[in-house]
Amino acid sequence: MLAVGLAVAMALLIGGAREGGTTDGSGGAGALVSELAAMSEEAAFERPSGPWRLSLPGDHGGHPEARTEGWMIAAHLEDEHGALVGMTFLRSRFGLREDGGSGAGVDQWDLRALYRGHVTLAREAAGVLGEERFSRGGGVAGHDDEAREVWLDHWNLTYGDGPEEDVLTLSASVEDVPLRLTLTPAKPAVQMDPEGEAPMRGFTIPRMRVEGEIGRDDARTRVSGVALLDHLWGELPLPGGPLSRDRLVLQLDDGTDLTLVRTRRREGGGAATVDGLVVDAAGEADALSDGAVEMEPMTHWSPAGAAQEYPVAWELSGQGLELRVTPVIEDQTHGFVLGGWDGMVRAEGTREGAPVQGRGTLQLTGYEDQ
Repeated sequence: MLAVGLAVAMALLIGGAREGGTTDGSGGAGALVSELAAMSEEAAFERPSGPWRLSLPGDHGGHPEARTEGWMIAAHLEDEHGALVGMTFLRSRFGLREDGGSGAGVDQWDLRALYRGHVTLAREAAGVLGEERFSRGGGVAGHDDEAREVWLDHWNLTYGDGPEEDVLTLSASVEDVPLRLTLTPAKPAVQMDPEGEAPMRGFTIPRMRVEGEIGRDDARTRVSGVALLDHLWGELPLPGGPLSRDRLVLQLDDGTDLTLVRTRRREGGGAATVDGLVVDAAGEADALSDGAVEMEPMTHWSPAGAAQEYPVAWELSGQGLELRVTPVIEDQTHGFVLGGWDGMVRAEGTREGAPVQGRGTLQLTGYEDQ
């Protein structure tokens, strides 16, 4: 079930999945995804199969042999004044043609892949920012195994740079607000599907310690906290279609990390299913099959003048958990082509009868066209 949970989460990684947004007024995100799939030369990419072994830090880097790939970091921080700060970073690649490398005779502007990324920043004391970028590569987006770096414009994720090979550094900006975060694993990576039964590969690092800075000059502030990182590649589910998915990442103060993916029909029929992963304080991971945890919406929020309603508060029960999840800021929507509600939440309740609190990230998709 770990393979299932991470795979459906990947639909969020690749794009966020709403069909109402447009790039040029001629169609929605679902149409854009369909066009990309039609353009892709499927035979040019490997379909992962069979047993495999995770190798870090190398597997933090790019896997151009796979048709689709995505990285996501969800960080739950606090600034030096005690205010909560939430940040999400997403970078995804959709391959169209076989990677031609960088040798003689290779045109760097030949369209072989499309890249998308976004950064969101929610600050309890300063509101919400979000920025989305697209690229066709050509040096503007890519990966460098030797330099141990992946990038999109000047958004850079470096890994294994220096004597501490497990440390990652994220340098990015959102609406001209720079951020630089150092991430050190606090728990081991959880490998997806080591037997290779799914047509994809990847891993989650469920808890990373984070230190860094946000802002510049007199507005610069130190931040610290924890984060979760996902990285998957292969034949990944794409956004759009009849299904939509919500994702909740929680990091509790007893050391527990929880990630849930709720899948439902866009038109509202049928029952939603919930899959996920729980990792205890010692790093032991358990996959959650549907029914192990109930995820019920409690409070909805609507943008001014809009018909859609986002379920921004939830109650969770099961696996020893009784939690209420609420938004730190109600309006955490962004004007992304592949959009939805993506923001910072609080959690409070009990785990195995003991009081717990936590912070997390909630990503809600597919509500714009209901």
